[in-house]
Amino acid sequence: MNEKKRKRMEFIRGKEQPKYREKYTDSNIDDRSKTKIEEMKNIGQEKAEEYFEGRKKRKSEKWSPNEVSLLKKTFQKYLIKGSYPSTEEIRKFLNKNCIDRKPVVVKAKLQHLRKLQQSQK
Repeated sequence: MNEKKRKRMEFIRGKEQPKYREKYTDSNIDDRSKTKIEEMKNIGQEKAEEYFEGRKKRKSEKWSPNEVSLLKKTFQKYLIKGSYPSTEEIRKFLNKNCIDRKPVVVKAKLQHLRKLQQSQK
């Protein structure tokens, strides 16, 4: 093995520590660098606060008995069969009955109703 390759292998294995690599501790960081680090931490904190401040918290709206009975009546064949209606069918149902919910939420409710039916059997 040539000399250059041997030195490289020793370096990789960790036998020879490079001189330029010093571990950074609080004692060898100058004051200017410390203030810069603190500034960066503060900026990160501000960005995080801005992000979470603008987000809405999720609110779940309880299903009324009327909505649940309409849902059961309309999609009874799907509940019996164990499948789900298409998103388009759900949208038509929501528009026809003036219900302000997303189709995904309706599918989740149908899944819940199906589980309830199965547990009652």
